[in-house]
Amino acid sequence: MQSLDLQNSDKKYLDEKELFMLYWLLKRKNISTTFSNLFTPSKKFTPIGPITDPNQIATIEEDISDSYERAIERIDYLLGSPIVASYLLDLGKKIDEKGFKVFGNADYSLLDGGFLSEQDETGKDVYKKVYENAIIKKDAESEFIELVNKLIVEYDGSRWTTSDIENFIKIYFSHNRKRPLLDISKNKDNQTQLANLIFANTDFILFISKTKLLEKYLSSYLSLYIKDNLDGRSKEGLTGKFYSEGLTVPLHSQFFGYKKQREILVNYIENKYQEFQRCDLEISHPFFEPEYIGDLRGDEIKLTISKKDTETDLFLFVHTVLALENEGYLTIKDFSFGPKGLFDMYDRGFLFRVQLNNTRRNSDTVKTKTYSKAPSFNDLTRTLSFMGKEILISKKEESDPHKLIRTLFKDMSKVWANDEILEDWNYSLSDEDVTKNKAYQAGKAINRTIAQETTVKDFLSITTKSISINNKYLKPYKSL
Repeated sequence: MQSLDLQNSDKKYLDEKELFMLYWLLKRKNISTTFSNLFTPSKKFTPIGPITDPNQIATIEEDISDSYERAIERIDYLLGSPIVASYLLDLGKKIDEKGFKVFGNADYSLLDGGFLSEQDETGKDVYKKVYENAIIKKDAESEFIELVNKLIVEYDGSRWTTSDIENFIKIYFSHNRKRPLLDISKNKDNQTQLANLIFANTDFILFISKTKLLEKYLSSYLSLYIKDNLDGRSKEGLTGKFYSEGLTVPLHSQFFGYKKQREILVNYIENKYQEFQRCDLEISHPFFEPEYIGDLRGDEIKLTISKKDTETDLFLFVHTVLALENEGYLTIKDFSFGPKGLFDMYDRGFLFRVQLNNTRRNSDTVKTKTYSKAPSFNDLTRTLSFMGKEILISKKEESDPHKLIRTLFKDMSKVWANDEILEDWNYSLSDEDVTKNKAYQAGKAINRTIAQETTVKDFLSITTKSISINNKYLKPYKSL
């Protein structure tokens, strides 16, 4: 599997995760498939557009169900394939041929606590039987058994070396070439099933000692990005083979030009600076809210309905943060992806701890503009005037967001209790059809709409009991 075109000759966009992973490797000289949280395929897809014909609903639901099942199968296939391990081996050879190492760690008890001990709802062993058949009963090739026994020790896990991983991948492909194609896809034998489980559950770690070639590659790639010389998504590496949405055509193959990308992110960062009045900041994706993942299973996917171009789809957060560091606007001090720790129940997406450079305000491209007017709302057009922009709060008249913003502007400085809001909407508090979080959800929707236009994510201060316009936006405010 081809990992990177070190010459950047194809001039294609990398997936945000792949670029982040390469930056991680450059700065830390190692990357773990388990602890980086980066090596998971896309768990969302957009199979259809908005439903306009009620007669289509039955057919569309059937299509969605079929697409969902195939998406689950695709995720299982990717996680259980040698794609990631092969990618890390190839990447290491390209950027540090003599100094790289890839290890495979199974540093926990696989038989008595790891994935081989998993049971289904009836208490039946899910994977242990596969292991016993392949290894104990020797229903597998001798070289395969030898390598598995090196990794999986009876009461603990162990480690594979670079050569062990290379040999395991060769055995995997050699074994499957001997079997009929239909048999491989429909009836996996014990050796193939166990190999898939090992690829999916082993922590593969790439170590490098020299970073010169990787640094040169990233510098060249970011230069192409800043100059708008990238066109379309890469079909190689993890972007094309692992992170892609697979069964569906991506909604967008082109993105905002760098001038627009920079404007969005600098605007967001400067607002953070105005809020905290300090140059060391933690910044996250302007359009991403942390998601609670405590109740999600690992094999679940997110089904989304396709929509028209939005800033969320066309904005490249990681690319633009790295570009801003490249041009001296900020310095990245630390970074992470996903949950912050073992017991963190929130997916926080990409996070960067940055230091804003003092010279950034002298740049010709950073101009501060003052808006003296407080925000205002036109009820007839459902438009909010804020930060020099006219923001359509709701396309639909008398929607919950429309009614909520109207209520809040009746007394802009007031903290409205949810009960007061519902009363203002002429709802009876005893009406069983009125959900308790009706106003709360409307507030969240308004904040998302405003964030897409301005990157301000907290125009409304929202709790489960009250909602108000954030006081800091009722005064004269600054933006780019």
